[in-house]
Amino acid sequence: MPRNSTNNGCLMKHTYSIIAAALLMSVSASSQAYDVELSKHIETITLPEPIKRIPPRYPIQAARESREGWAKFSFIIEKDGSVSNIVVGETSGSRDMTREGIRALKQWKYEPAMIDGKPVQQCNNTVQLDFRMSDNSRRSVSKRFRSRYKKAMKAIQNNKFEEANTHLAAIKQFKNTNITEHNYYQLASLLLSEKLGNKQQQLHHIYQISHRGDYLNNELKLTLLQKKFALEVDSNKLFNAFNTYNQLAKHPLADTYLPKYQKVLDKIKHHIDQGDTISIQGNILDSEYWSHTLIGNQFSISDIEGNLTTLDVRCKTKHHKYTFEANNTWTLPESWKNCRVLVYGEDNAKFTLLEQLAKT
Repeated sequence: MPRNSTNNGCLMKHTYSIIAAALLMSVSASSQAYDVELSKHIETITLPEPIKRIPPRYPIQAARESREGWAKFSFIIEKDGSVSNIVVGETSGSRDMTREGIRALKQWKYEPAMIDGKPVQQCNNTVQLDFRMSDNSRRSVSKRFRSRYKKAMKAIQNNKFEEANTHLAAIKQFKNTNITEHNYYQLASLLLSEKLGNKQQQLHHIYQISHRGDYLNNELKLTLLQKKFALEVDSNKLFNAFNTYNQLAKHPLADTYLPKYQKVLDKIKHHIDQGDTISIQGNILDSEYWSHTLIGNQFSISDIEGNLTTLDVRCKTKHHKYTFEANNTWTLPESWKNCRVLVYGEDNAKFTLLEQLAKT
């Protein structure tokens, strides 16, 4: 059945003006790109090269419904070039697309990473797989979506938060959404979280927005990157902040903001050199796990609300799982680089991760 749709140009302009006014941050950085590993933590290796990449099949029911989506995955490339230990990251919410993504990834094959001529595991790989309809009308939004979205945005602007939540919950139940509609839903949820002062939720919704393709204009992409950088710095997700800065440095409209951001990163580097301990608030939302990429190699977890079960540590060339133990400190070998900690537990479990920035 054809989908009733409407052009989203006015909707984009309206959303952008609100987002820009509400979210544009005063923090800022240099035309010099920062290495997120801070140079002294870098190890040069020969990266794995893809040999075979099987594209995922478009789920039949999703195609019938003209439904689009995407999913991010983390995985390990083994010494023989096979893919293992696939973990689902942010997604647009379609489980059938996630399943097809996993099925495709299991068939991928690589020339393995090499160190000193010997194959090694590459344990911190990520990829995003997109499921898009070729019809250009998929850039539009349906009349049903537009109606609910406008009501949600009006409620948010008028501080009627329960009403806004009702409209957003209704949108989340729509089955035949496209990537444009998914992004608008996340933008509205982001604004609501900003109004409520929930910084973890704000960052969560920014991570859920797909920046690939032409679904967002350059002005909105810039605003979201600025907001993401500010939230990552504020929440001590420092490795992510360095990555976001590098994205900003490549953005065509970001030049005037970069010197201020560099000052922020210089302060962060000072704290790293001092070996300070930072705290990061964790909350398992809409997923089996919460993740954080370390700069140092020692961390502990405290102030736990809810049940935590497993720690999955994925570094450049090392991977290890730990059974979670309260009141424990984990010290990783100094040779382990770019370590990402995945904390598994029950939905909405909350905790504090304490990270010592300097290598011990």
